[in-house]
Amino acid sequence: MLGRRFYSRPALRQTGDAAPASSGPGWRPSGPVGGWVLSLAVEPRSSQVFALTERSGVYRSDDRGVTWGSAHRGLPSERVSRLLPAPGVLYALAAERIYRTIDRTIDRTIDRTIDAGTSWEEVAFPGPALAAAVAPSAPESLYAFAGGLELLGSDDGGRSWRELGDLPALGIACMTVDPGSPRTVYAATVEGAFLRSRDGGGHWTVTATLESLPPQELLVDAAAPSNLYLLAGGRLHRSLDRGDHWSRIDLGLPAEGRIGALAALSRPVPRLYAAVELAPSAALLSVSLDRGITWQLLQKTDSLTALAVDPAHPRRLYAGSRRQGVFWSASSGTQWAQGRGLLDRDSP
Repeated sequence: MLGRRFYSRPALRQTGDAAPASSGPGWRPSGPVGGWVLSLAVEPRSSQVFALTERSGVYRSDDRGVTWGSAHRGLPSERVSRLLPAPGVLYALAAERIYRTIDRTIDRTIDRTIDAGTSWEEVAFPGPALAAAVAPSAPESLYAFAGGLELLGSDDGGRSWRELGDLPALGIACMTVDPGSPRTVYAATVEGAFLRSRDGGGHWTVTATLESLPPQELLVDAAAPSNLYLLAGGRLHRSLDRGDHWSRIDLGLPAEGRIGALAALSRPVPRLYAAVELAPSAALLSVSLDRGITWQLLQKTDSLTALAVDPAHPRRLYAGSRRQGVFWSASSGTQWAQGRGLLDRDSP
């Protein structure tokens, strides 16, 4: 049975003057609660949804977020931290290939599955993977920044690695790959430099230097690959020319808030979603229909930790939370329901 639907205000409004609210209209529990959702990913062909929770567990939904089941056989089940969630990212690709990075104590490892989460295996990698990226159009192409300050690439899903070209700056914090061009790679460094390679990491160009630190997330709009979004220091930057020029686009969001998650899809119309944390128990979900120039409030809730859009169904939006699992919307975020079955069994 579906959880209760939640309805936002009839009309969207600007969030610039929105005050935090711990009560009132919003999302409320309607089913089993889940653990802290670190990352969400949607497989582009099947629309299967994957969620990575704080205890290293991966869950899968085959019905677009309505119900969830365990998909982490073969992954370690040990508790990484009792105080803070371990950083982790999911990459869901075609042909049922899913990659996961997770901090296991102090070493970040890469795991992969080729059967949509039925079983997993650890990818052999020479040292901790401090940052990693997967090519959406070539699921066997991986890039990873190693603890020895080396950038490595793989063309066979991580079975073998080769050293790539020298980097103009060290300390890559996040990476991503152009959805339509597996050899176009972007990276942001802890020093604030933005890098671009057009030959699969063989040569790099520093296109810009940004002031906000540290870089947290680098996103390419799959429907408009010249549009890049960089989340750094809780602030949001945008480039419309593949990283040559950047501008701040979060001035329409509450200044006291910190952006914690992004999702974007420019088909059939531009939609950029941002989750803004105002306090440990207060968050906003906002949307921009003009690539960040103006923002509209979609929902107030207790927490938001991850966002994802289904590329095959652009109105389908998913939002992860700290203790209530994953919510889904089939109306671009105007109406919501909570999935059931996503339960992190190690959570208190």
